[in-house]
Order: sequence, then C-alpha cells, then structure tokens
Amino acid sequence: MPPCQILLSLLILAPVWCEVPQTVLYGLFGQENSIEERVLQWLMDEPDEMRGFRCNVNSLPTANIFNMCYQLCQTLNTGLDLLFTPEMPEPVEEIVQSYMSHFSVPYLTSASRVANPNTFNMLPPLEDAVIDLMRHFSWSTVRILYENAVDLEMLQKRVNTNLENKLSVQMKQVRSRASLDGIFSSFKQNNENRFLLLASTQTTLAILRVAEEKQMLSQKYHYMIADLRFPCKKLYFSFTGQVNISCFQLIDPDDSHIKGAIADMGIDPMPEKLYLKDHLKYDNTTSVLRLGLALDAMRVAQKVNQLSRIDLERWLPEKRPVNSDCMNMFVPVNRGNELKRQLTKVKMNGVSGNVQFGENGVRQNYTIEVIKISRIANKVVMGTWSDQSGLKLLQNEKTLEKLDLLSEKSVQIVTILAKPFTMLKANISAANAKTIDDFEGFCIDMLREIARQTNMTFDLHLVRDGNYGAQMSNGSWNGMIGELIDGTADLALAPLTITSERQKVVDFTKPYM
Repeated sequence: MPPCQILLSLLILAPVWCEVPQTVLYGLFGQENSIEERVLQWLMDEPDEMRGFRCNVNSLPTANIFNMCYQLCQTLNTGLDLLFTPEMPEPVEEIVQSYMSHFSVPYLTSASRVANPNTFNMLPPLEDAVIDLMRHFSWSTVRILYENAVDLEMLQKRVNTNLENKLSVQMKQVRSRASLDGIFSSFKQNNENRFLLLASTQTTLAILRVAEEKQMLSQKYHYMIADLRFPCKKLYFSFTGQVNISCFQLIDPDDSHIKGAIADMGIDPMPEKLYLKDHLKYDNTTSVLRLGLALDAMRVAQKVNQLSRIDLERWLPEKRPVNSDCMNMFVPVNRGNELKRQLTKVKMNGVSGNVQFGENGVRQNYTIEVIKISRIANKVVMGTWSDQSGLKLLQNEKTLEKLDLLSEKSVQIVTILAKPFTMLKANISAANAKTIDDFEGFCIDMLREIARQTNMTFDLHLVRDGNYGAQMSNGSWNGMIGELIDGTADLALAPLTITSERQKVVDFTKPYM
C-alpha cells in the first residue's frame, strides 16, 4: 500500500421499505468529487432517475489495510446488494473483490484489471481489435510502449495466442518523460517505424510529443493507440504535415447525451482541440469515456432493478453470522445471486453502444469505431470492429473532419527551380525567395488561382538540398520528398515524377500536364 492515505468515497444507497423490491447500491470512488460520483449524485437529484434509492457518503481509508477492511465490513453490515466502482488501484480492487465475492455481492466497474466471476466490466476488452488491426496492416514487427504491466500482460496473452511466430515484438516501459528521449533515439537509429502505445492519455500525448520532436511523427511512422480512453477525435497538431495514427473510439465525445450531461452537471468540458504540447495540462478526470461508462452503469443498475421481481421476505435483513474476516459482525442476507443472474440478462443501448454481458461478466456484442488520422483527411472512420464479426472496413470512409489548412497558419510549400514551371522573378535571389510573390511560372500561376478561390495563404521556399527526392541507403529521403516526410513542408509544388517508391511515402495529385 502507498505510504500516503487515499480516501475512497463510499456512496451507499439504502432501501426504502415499500411494496416494490429495491436494490441497495454501493458506489465506491477513488477520488474526491470524481466524475463517477458526480454522475450518481446528479441522477439522485432527479426524482425519476434512481427512484427508491437514498444516498449516504462515507470514506474508505486505504493507507491501513486493517482499517480499510473494517470499514468494508461495516458497510456490508448495513446491507448491500450491488456495488459500482470506477477503475481502482489493483491492490485495493483485489481486496474489495475478495469481500464482495465472499458475500455474493456482484458489482459493476467502469474498468477492471482483475478478473473475478462477480465483476461486470463496463469497459469492453480491446486486445482482439488491436490484433486484427495489426494483421490488417500486415505488421511483422511492433515496438510496444507501455505504462502498466497488467495491460501489457493481457495483450501479450492474446498476441501469443493469435499471432504466434508471425510478429516480432519488443517492449519498452515508459517510466518518465525523460526516458522517452533515449527510447526514441534508439528507435530512430534502428529504423523502427511500427509502434503500439499502451498508456494513459497524458503519457500517450507525451510519447507523440517526443516523436514529433525527433521528427518521427510522419507517414513513415505508424502509431496505434490501444486505449479506448484516448480522445482521438480531439487530437490536433501544431503542424500540417503528414501523420499516420490509428486509434479506437467507443464513445463519441460529441454525442448529444454526453454534451447534455456535461452541461447539466456543470462539468468542465474537454478542450475542443487537444494539442501534443498541452500534454501536461491534460486531466484524466475529464475523460469522456469515464463519463459515458458511468452513465451507462447507472442505466444498467436501473435495468436490473426493473428485471428483479423478488418477494420481500427473501431479502429482508435476517442476520447471519460471518467468519472472522469481518470481525464477527453480522451481514444481512442480500440479493446478490439474483442480481447477478439479472445482470447477465441486461441488454440495452447506451452511450457506449449495446450493453450486454456474457456469463463471465465481460461486455459482448459491442462495436468500436476504428479511426485513422493522416494529413489529407485529418480524421476518418476507416471501419468498425465487433467481437462478433471482427474488423469491417468501410467502402467509403466516413470523414469526421477534413484538415483545415487555413485555420491555423499559412501552408508551407517546398519547390524547386524548373523552367517554365517554377522560376524566380527578376532581381530575386534564391536566398531571399520566401513568398509566392517572389516566384513566377506555370505552377505559380496555378497556385495563385487556388489561393484566390479558397482564400488560402502560402509560404514558398526552395528545397534545401536542391533535390527532387530519392531514398537513401539508410531508408530516409532527401529533397522535397524528405521535407514532406519530416514535416518541414506541407505540400511540394514541382514537375515531380510519380514513382511507386515515392507513392509509398507521400500522396500525389493527379497529373495536370
């Protein structure tokens, strides 16, 4: 246990004795005023939302295991049928799970790393979706950057089962921001270009930030983000160069229910644009995923209460003794086993899609969007993944947002002197040529017309090394192609020959002459 004391808020919903059977719901939260606790409190303030429940808030100190266990026993002594928790530290979760299992109390959790027959996990597993996407992209090697060893172990088991001998895997644990510089320097030296990120949103943003600084955030380098918490739809870049990022989305941050809940609860909304440079400012408590899963968990609790029709005599608090684990306290008979059966029958449509559990408490019949972030179409849904049908690619990719080259800054264009396409005006030297007004020629006339019709602004510069672009022995590119790959330029304007090698790393317009 950590030396500092952590207070976990306990929210107990006590029964009101009436003709309709009611559920005693216990909410355990890992921080003060967490988003999950605010969801439950918000719903309690609505007369018809959680009818029949009353709310009391206690705290569970975890610095001392004896005190924590004693508090759990006291809570169980009040009567408890169903538990809800967000993600908790693994040691705490294991202790709580052991008590709930002993007393047949099932519980809903927004994210669990500890398998348990009594656990119903609102967060669906992502490992198989990641494996299918790696298989689709024909990855033969991957470098995994991970933060939590448990997450890595879960993925590694699935990889060993599904991709044995077909994928070369190396793993690096991200222990600090400073360690990333050395990791990426090694990656670049070894020409590594396939990366799987298993980390929190803040750490993932820091990883991508270092990749940008190392000039390793271009189409050549493919990053797959294996965390449903990551807000890929909100990711923006301070440059307009090419990127190659794949990620997954369970809950749309622009969903009307999510926006309505944020407004009604007075939650600070997530920034509309999340830049890599702002990674230290990102607060995981604003996670849209946490909000959506908490909303769905409460709907599941309501559904279970509707499905459950039991005689009151079966769950009135007749006392029975328990073993010394609970200090010889008495715990009321609860409805846990019946509620567990009802949880396996739940089928509803929530903000996270279809909510349904298998016998093992794992989500089933769910669908995840697969999102691609590149340069031409900034964010597109390339397909969906389902635990029932696997990866399905869309014939016509759904554009979430087109890259707006005008909104942030001028478009950086690299060119080369080639008569009659691009030429310097009289009295303009190559060293001083910086804008469209310093050039003339057929391509320049075309660019001026594009600027007139679109209101775009362009900055032109001559390619630094005077080359069109060829791949060198170390795999990197020189010339205009190299500047496009490393993000120095957004576009190249020149009579550039289209070759199969160049098409692998940059996109061409259709030939215009």
